[in-house]
Amino acid sequence: MRGRTRLFVQICMTVLIVILVGHSLSQADERPRVRVIHAATGLANLDIYLNDTLFFDNIVFQYISDYAPIDPGERTLKVRPAGVSPEDQTLREISETYNSDQSYTSIVAGRVRGIEYWRLTDDNRLPGDGTSKVRIVHASISTPTTEFCLGDVCRTLAFKEDTGYFLLDPGVYRPKIRLNGIGSTSLSIPPLELKNNSVHTVFMVGQLQDQPTALGLLYTLDAGEHQIVTYPQPPVAGPPSVGKPGGPPPALPPVTGAFLSPRAIGVLIGFILVLVGSLGFFIARR
Repeated sequence: MRGRTRLFVQICMTVLIVILVGHSLSQADERPRVRVIHAATGLANLDIYLNDTLFFDNIVFQYISDYAPIDPGERTLKVRPAGVSPEDQTLREISETYNSDQSYTSIVAGRVRGIEYWRLTDDNRLPGDGTSKVRIVHASISTPTTEFCLGDVCRTLAFKEDTGYFLLDPGVYRPKIRLNGIGSTSLSIPPLELKNNSVHTVFMVGQLQDQPTALGLLYTLDAGEHQIVTYPQPPVAGPPSVGKPGGPPPALPPVTGAFLSPRAIGVLIGFILVLVGSLGFFIARR
């Protein structure tokens, strides 16, 4: 009888722990997420800090990080040259509020003597079967107002503006851009594949300087029903090219406490619970 009571208590404790863990994991899934894009031409590699914690390390020009979870509330984002200690030099410092269950894209653009920063609030809710959701962001400081065309949709944007999200049919598109005052612009722009039931962003980066070929478009798959390939692709050695920055791949993020996702944590805790439950059952049977 005593063994059955002990077994009953063990089962109740295991169920209670599972409930508590599930609640904590659901809260973890609702944490804000943030990513950064280095679109500042002529600027060396960057470190991005949040509340003096290094989140994105040694990111190169044209590099877009994956999302990293952070705690909600007001956070201070600091942009520093890569490898510079916190007390030495800060290029930009911005305090912003990060809300639960929300994703953000932080953009560092401009030039060495004129760093620009702004943040986008992302809507990564899937649009539904048979549809793709996409937006275009103008992140080239020296480029005039530009008309972007994707399929039958055309939008005119100035620096730091975006189209907002719009819907298109899934498929392969060849983006077209026309620079104000320059006329037709011939760029080597790779095709963009909009996947079914997915969310995409197109960033225009680079510096014009009377050389339209210095401009480029970067594509991201922000959310998708079948999001298998993450972005960005590993950088290649050598000089930067459109969409393929040179230099060593950065560690993202090197110091956040976010290496284990809520799913991974759940699997680990589940394994521990099974182990504890089995041990308790063994003890109860003796």
